[in-house]
Amino acid sequence: MYICKYCNNKAVINYFILREMMFGLRDEFEYVECANCNSIQIVEIPSNLAKYYPPNYLSFELKHENKLKNWLKLKRFDNSYTAKGLIGKIVKKIWWAPPIGDFLRIANIRLTDAILDVGSGEGELLFLMHQYGFSNLSGIDPFICGSKNPFKGLNFFKGSIQDVNEKYDLIMFNHSLEHVADPIKDLLKAATLLNPNKYVLIRIPVVGGYAWRTYGVNWVQLDAPRHLSIPTVTGIRELAALTGFSLDKVIYESWDFQFWGSEQFQNDIPLHDNRSLWFKSKESIFSKKQIKDYKKKAKQLNQNNDGDMACFFLRKL
Repeated sequence: MYICKYCNNKAVINYFILREMMFGLRDEFEYVECANCNSIQIVEIPSNLAKYYPPNYLSFELKHENKLKNWLKLKRFDNSYTAKGLIGKIVKKIWWAPPIGDFLRIANIRLTDAILDVGSGEGELLFLMHQYGFSNLSGIDPFICGSKNPFKGLNFFKGSIQDVNEKYDLIMFNHSLEHVADPIKDLLKAATLLNPNKYVLIRIPVVGGYAWRTYGVNWVQLDAPRHLSIPTVTGIRELAALTGFSLDKVIYESWDFQFWGSEQFQNDIPLHDNRSLWFKSKESIFSKKQIKDYKKKAKQLNQNNDGDMACFFLRKL
């Protein structure tokens, strides 16, 4: 029986057939749309789901940057987290990145606060935060090779949030909640782990925006079958109410990927393809002007609360 993963509704209004297009397998999966909150979810979770998380899946590829690039990343993060620093400000204008530092600043997170990143992958974000000076970081992911403690104050565990018992000042779902089988169950668990008046940050694609309305089943962020569900803003609000949180703030953070990724899918070009812009291919179907226009449009959509990704600030009541 169908039950919406965000609002517990039991009625559907639409069915979709989505293809696996990150790796170009083109396997087909049935998804449905909730009649109440309009979130979407897969009808049946594949029994072989691990097949779709190979070693070259993006969150398992820990990048080893050169010293200059790493230094520039830290400067960019510093400007985002402190809203200060001229070099970081310049780098941010030239080199777009998810504004995670802004989110930490808005949530009033200190360097010593206990932070859990759920679905951390190999931990690229946590390694950056540790380099910056955060000293109490943990990541958990069911698909990593095993638990490890690469540095003091930085720990990784193989498993799910259901395996965690420590208390935290911030719990992050950085593009991971859409990958879990039961978001309600995981948010209820997060509520037991979070200190009072602290935040859960959910960074996630959102159904209903311009990209979804324009590209439909070719919207790149559908990412079947890895994205087991994708909420609307209403879906996240319902989820918060069901799990003991208030939705305090929503910040849109989409980028030009929503356009060129979806255009590639419309042209039957997977992300892992010789013609894909994902790998900065010279065989890309896009001109420099198109990409420039996509970046400008993404910025406008964020300002109009119509982007295809957002960060949700859920405060524990």
